[in-house]
Amino acid sequence: RRRALRGEERCEAKSVARRRTRLSEAMIDLNPVRGPPEDADPIPEQPMVLTKEEMIRAGIPPHLRDNCAHLLIPLNKCRRETWYAPWKCTAPRAEYAKCLHYDYMRRVQVARKRRDEKLGVSFPVEGKPPKEMPSSASSEDSS
Repeated sequence: RRRALRGEERCEAKSVARRRTRLSEAMIDLNPVRGPPEDADPIPEQPMVLTKEEMIRAGIPPHLRDNCAHLLIPLNKCRRETWYAPWKCTAPRAEYAKCLHYDYMRRVQVARKRRDEKLGVSFPVEGKPPKEMPSSASSEDSS
């Protein structure tokens, strides 16, 4: 049996409902299968700034040695100087997070492009007709 919500509980419930509504409205245009439109600008590849030896000397763990490692060195330095205070080092942390996000988005874009080329399929974009999908079923008719 459900009990009636009182005072602060009712306000919290309304707040959660509003947040859910905003999230669902924001996700209406999000389609993970289609991906970005064909005419979207490709995300430029971030070149490797540090060599493998420089990353080893800087003490970067192997799982973090990627295209954004050059931003991790000043971030870790700032973290050590401020004793890992969460309200400090916000600018370097934001730069590092942005770099990681763009790197991820670029990899997703490349993977989608490869998948579409392999399947020979292009999903429709508004105002453009879709390309023909290859038929996977045999052309035999059941008589």
